[in-house]
Amino acid sequence: GYGQTGPDWDRPVPGLIVQGMSGVMNSNGDASKGWAALPDLLAGLYAVQGILLALMARERTGRGQWVDISMLDGMISFLPYEAGLYFQTGRANGSRGSAHPALCPCEAFRASDGFFNLAVCSEKTWAAFCDAIERPDLLKDPRFKTNVERVQNRTELNKIVERIFAKKTKDEWLRSFEEKGVAAGPIYSLDQTMDQPQVKARDMLMCFPHKRADKIKLLGVPVKLSETPGIPQGSPPLLGEHTQEIFQSFGEEPPSY
Repeated sequence: GYGQTGPDWDRPVPGLIVQGMSGVMNSNGDASKGWAALPDLLAGLYAVQGILLALMARERTGRGQWVDISMLDGMISFLPYEAGLYFQTGRANGSRGSAHPALCPCEAFRASDGFFNLAVCSEKTWAAFCDAIERPDLLKDPRFKTNVERVQNRTELNKIVERIFAKKTKDEWLRSFEEKGVAAGPIYSLDQTMDQPQVKARDMLMCFPHKRADKIKLLGVPVKLSETPGIPQGSPPLLGEHTQEIFQSFGEEPPSY
């Protein structure tokens, strides 16, 4: 949880506690945690990266080394915008929900029938956005002339666009933004996520036979390699399924329970 050094190194800590201590939870909203397993999985990804770096160093120097990974370190590393603004201004931003700290408008907005995501990331996209919502006058408004002004006047701008978004459905807005080249997208439930053609095309949903459950669905491998692709070897093993095989591989007899 905290790594191998520092005053907290030996304290037990689950991912939820790390989210609160990293500042991520406060940024999301009032005691609103992000995805539950993010600290755990992020630490695993950094561990793989650290192991690969250590192996490369060993090839060059012939020496091995410890790889020390902390869930807290990993979560803090995911705060580049928040930390940068804090270092520059000395002020800690409060909860902002889905709003981007350095871009505006760039967050989730409510249409007449639900929420969608919108990301205006450049002045070119801002012009296309104003065209899509049929408000070219906003381009001449000194409060919103550049992204810096839009971030500074986020509250005023959001009030304007929220009234506009309430006049159409989210699908209508998504079509309009796609036509104008503005980045926007739906906010899916998990069943909608798994039913996406893109997800299926990338083999991120796989199905394998199972000894007790007939068939079982598993997530696919996110790293795609052209020559040596990773392929799941089947469903998760049953409890104790490989005990005998593992002991015999070491020339031992498996224990009897």
